[in-house]
Amino acid sequence: MYTRCLFCHASLPANDTFEGLDTGKSFAFDSERGRLWVICGPCRRWNLIPIEARWENLEALEKIARDEARLLLQTDNIALLRVGEVDLVRVGRANLPEEAWWRYGRELTGRRAQFRRLSITMGALTGAVALGGFTVGIGVLGVLGLGPVLQTIAREVKFGPTAWRGAATCSSCGSVLREIQFQNTNRVVLAQQENGFELRYRCHRCQIDTLNAGHRLSGISAEHLLRRILAYRHYDGANENQVKASTAVIEEIGSARDLTQRLALQRIHLGELPRPYALALEIAINEETERRLLELEAAELEARWREEEELAAIVDEELTFVPRLLRALPGTSSAQN
Repeated sequence: MYTRCLFCHASLPANDTFEGLDTGKSFAFDSERGRLWVICGPCRRWNLIPIEARWENLEALEKIARDEARLLLQTDNIALLRVGEVDLVRVGRANLPEEAWWRYGRELTGRRAQFRRLSITMGALTGAVALGGFTVGIGVLGVLGLGPVLQTIAREVKFGPTAWRGAATCSSCGSVLREIQFQNTNRVVLAQQENGFELRYRCHRCQIDTLNAGHRLSGISAEHLLRRILAYRHYDGANENQVKASTAVIEEIGSARDLTQRLALQRIHLGELPRPYALALEIAINEETERRLLELEAAELEARWREEEELAAIVDEELTFVPRLLRALPGTSSAQN
């Protein structure tokens, strides 16, 4: 295996995920044509692995792609998969169910663990105070109800008080909304729009009901605000049971995109969403954002694959040409036969 990229000479990172492929965090393979590449992170070029090192690894990667990998996205020509921290580009459709949203469930449980560590740290710092000759520990802080206070402090430091700043004109009276505070985001309504969803916010001047008029945000602004609101609400993450309940919601409805569309059709206040649906919506909106990025990446990878396949075909032809030529020369055993 290579230790450096053949094109930019950057070091390839160590990899202990796959036996036999000890360097590289991203691989592309085509079992049908017998191609295997390690993809350089810095320059994104594909390094064709020598023929003698391919066949066993190709068989192993095919099995891993079928049994262990998570399918992120597939097109007619390639499939993007992930195994642990390693990315795979499989030439050809994988014919597996796409589950790009699964990683956000893992992110929520990781966020919860991170928040618990932060709470313990803050509790240790603020809890070492004398109270009637006793030291207030973390457990006492919980009894005193200071856990939510610590959560609020940490969340305010991370997000600040303002959820959105910009300019949104009321469709009824023409007043301009300049910002939305997090403390008022429970009144934000998720509603359906022709090409997706929009967020609606009640106008304080004309007092038109939020469901029918008021300030409206769409496109990237709406998506960004919705992601911030949900991340703010779920700053403390979720436990495994909550994540399972949320992903069950997505599976029952059909897909992450279907969930967002159904909730938008119901025109519901974000503050009224039950927690499993709110967590599922955060997973869904993040999945949709990444899907668009993955589609761009897939298009780029397809173009790169076509270029590298042409080069690989030439290289492999040259590597096999000399043995064929030698076998055809007079005096050789194959020629005599």
